[in-house]
Amino acid sequence: NAVNQIRVVNMEPLLEQAKIRDFMMTRGISTELFARVQTFFKRNYTQRSKRVREEDVEFFQSLPKILLIEMHLEIYYPKLFSWSVVRYFSDVDDAFFKRLCHEAIVESSFVTGQDVFIDGTRSQGMYLAVNGKPLYDHVQNNIS
Repeated sequence: NAVNQIRVVNMEPLLEQAKIRDFMMTRGISTELFARVQTFFKRNYTQRSKRVREEDVEFFQSLPKILLIEMHLEIYYPKLFSWSVVRYFSDVDDAFFKRLCHEAIVESSFVTGQDVFIDGTRSQGMYLAVNGKPLYDHVQNNIS
């Protein structure tokens, strides 16, 4: 019933917090780092994207490829096409950008304070902000 569903939803953060605590304690993580992780968790757990992503819909794995291609085109092509450089090159090779929409673009979401890029690491792709406002903060890398 509805009351039990609400209980399950309310239990999720508590169960996740218990797993974090168990993980950190069994690995001897410092109190200072543990506190920072807990603070980040409390600030951001409920802020995680509630938007349904493609990989959340198991049935999409059964769709014919042509339907997936068309779906990706409708989702991503207008966003790509908003860049003037893409509009320019799409006149030259529109098929490339259509393939890009299907084969290379995936949706990601991030919470406030989550690292998207880390100084000194190789990029594995690029990001196009669709919602929100990216804030770039250069923090000195203290990992040796």
